[in-house]
Amino acid sequence: MPNVCKESEGAHVVLATSWDPEHPPEALVDGEEGTFWSTTGMYPQEIVITFPAATRVTTLETKSACIKNIVIQKSSNQSPAGWDDLTSTELTHSEGHVQLEDHKIDPCIIRHIRIIIKSGYEPFVALYSIVMEGTPIES
Repeated sequence: MPNVCKESEGAHVVLATSWDPEHPPEALVDGEEGTFWSTTGMYPQEIVITFPAATRVTTLETKSACIKNIVIQKSSNQSPAGWDDLTSTELTHSEGHVQLEDHKIDPCIIRHIRIIIKSGYEPFVALYSIVMEGTPIES
């Protein structure tokens, strides 16, 4: 199954609480290995990604740096509202290494995803990628 959380699959960022011109929110879905979204201080920080259609998602993986607490929520509504928690995780401090987290989720239908970074080990954190394997169920 493809990673539906990529620009090439139609995913796009509709909201982000911080923006850095060197590491913008759109870098999270661009599919490039070396890019990332960087927060610009203060917590919580959040980013919302919308898919072109409701999608049945079976896996969820994040690649990040310096994130301590992360909450990931889903919405299956037409507009990004009515959020339900998918997972809430305290990540291990990686001491300068990338945090690769396979979040255990039940298969579900998602139209929008909201990632909330509640706290970090440093003043700034990076989110390199969200990998969500899934299949669109409508066009």
